[in-house]
Amino acid sequence: MQHPDEHRLRGQGSHHGPQVRPPQHLVPGGRRPHPRPAPDHEHLGGPVHLPPDGRQARPQPLRGLGHHHGGDGFERLGALGDGLGGHRPRHCGASVEQRQSSSPVVLLSGGVGGARLARGLVAAMPPDDLTVVVNVGDDEVVYGLDVSPDLDTVAYTLAGREGPQGWGLAGDTFAVMGHLAALGVDASFRVGDADLATNLARTAARRSGEALSAVTARLAASYGVACRLLPATDDLLRTRLCTPAGEWLSFQEYFVRRGHRDEVAALAYEGAASSRPAPGVLEAIAATSLVIVAPSNPPLSIGPILAVPGIREAVEDARRVVAVSPLFGGRALKGPADRVMASLGLPPGNAGVLAAYDGLLTDLVVDEGDAADRESLDAGGVRLHAADTRIAQPEAAARFARWLLGLP
Repeated sequence: MQHPDEHRLRGQGSHHGPQVRPPQHLVPGGRRPHPRPAPDHEHLGGPVHLPPDGRQARPQPLRGLGHHHGGDGFERLGALGDGLGGHRPRHCGASVEQRQSSSPVVLLSGGVGGARLARGLVAAMPPDDLTVVVNVGDDEVVYGLDVSPDLDTVAYTLAGREGPQGWGLAGDTFAVMGHLAALGVDASFRVGDADLATNLARTAARRSGEALSAVTARLAASYGVACRLLPATDDLLRTRLCTPAGEWLSFQEYFVRRGHRDEVAALAYEGAASSRPAPGVLEAIAATSLVIVAPSNPPLSIGPILAVPGIREAVEDARRVVAVSPLFGGRALKGPADRVMASLGLPPGNAGVLAAYDGLLTDLVVDEGDAADRESLDAGGVRLHAADTRIAQPEAAARFARWLLGLP
């Protein structure tokens, strides 16, 4: 089934329809770039997507996950190249001095990985100085309720109440799920009883006209979250994924109901073209000299954030942008990041992370097990660092965050 009004890019692994050159970086395809020195509802608006490859050998606009307004009114991720040697680093004009932990920091975050890094940062710096901007492409209406999985995962983790798998609430019960199943309702999307209370509160507030960012601030405060938690946008933005058979899936259908087993042949961020950054997002980025990109899935978690008009541009203007790779030996510890990146044609391993964020980064941190990448990768001027990036435990996350904040 073709996605409505959708121009499609077939990833490298697709076997249906015309083949395209493997994509190199998930990038805008028509917005005029800034000058650079050399060396997750109805009527969602225009989708962001990966269109067919019509690139030239060195297209200027192809610079990493982001967005642009095409001539047809759609917003899309552009076609992607075939060699890391051509990608461009972010250049921060002044030399980078060691930060003080009292300086404001912005973290771009998906779910579990970003939540764990946020927890470490809160332990390593004044929480009031941290703003976490969270993906909403995974948001969905489930059982009639507005569910924001990544926002809740970050809030629960910062409150020290996350479940054993990194999501949901610790010690939660599932009585409502049992009752729904007994009533013949498909209860495959498992939401705990206490977690349902969060979703009920969010839904009631949204139905009364309260913006998602305002609801998020209240819920986070009620859980005792000390830093600032913001959705990327208050508007409807949904990540859609296309299988090689041409079937378009919502994120939750792909990830939860089908266990992220499907190959992803194309990707769309519906509603991105008409969305606006949530209040405070651009202001927080403008006020910081350090933006950190969490070890989240680049296409599925960070891509929707950067697709909101104005956010990528604001990040580009930040003095320093440091990404933490979600990969370990080329594989993700949790989730399908490596498989999705491969199916969309990104290079394997940390080369693919560099390509996904092409033109955006000043620094990339890889796991110490991949330290050899510092010598073997053509980083194009992006500074490469290696550290222990396994941060599932709070102490490890705090230790890593202190190291990260102290990068020279």
